[in-house]
Amino acid sequence: VYFCTGGTSLISAWKKANPEGKVLMWIWSGMWGDAKRWDIKKPEVAAKCEATLEKRIAEFDRPGYPRPDIVQIHVRVDHSKPGDPFAPSSALLKKAFAKLKSLGIEAQVMPWTGGDKIETYEKLWALGPDSFSTDYPDVMDAFFRSLEKKEL
Repeated sequence: VYFCTGGTSLISAWKKANPEGKVLMWIWSGMWGDAKRWDIKKPEVAAKCEATLEKRIAEFDRPGYPRPDIVQIHVRVDHSKPGDPFAPSSALLKKAFAKLKSLGIEAQVMPWTGGDKIETYEKLWALGPDSFSTDYPDVMDAFFRSLEKKEL
């Protein structure tokens, strides 16, 4: 059984009450709402996504910080954005995935926007997550099938 949360206040209590239970903690981009309202091409929006993830990942270095089994990072995607289509940025996502893995935590990514395009999964996969969560399983399935063909 997984306990899913965006914070840490109940993780220790959950693990004490359910020693075999697992914890999935999500880190969102700091913004709720639709892609038009939170246009990641705007520097202030991209900066908020960066700051949110940087702060949350840095917390894992604090002594006694409760450790989830999986951290799911929500990513905003805009393939029309010049250069890097992601907020938080590709560089920060790669760093966050590596940090989580070094702590023995599964690094999962969920495209909050752009999950309806196979290109999103191709580019995110190259950054090193362990897994995906999606609202578009058919697109993700097509992505993994394309990986299988490349490996043959």
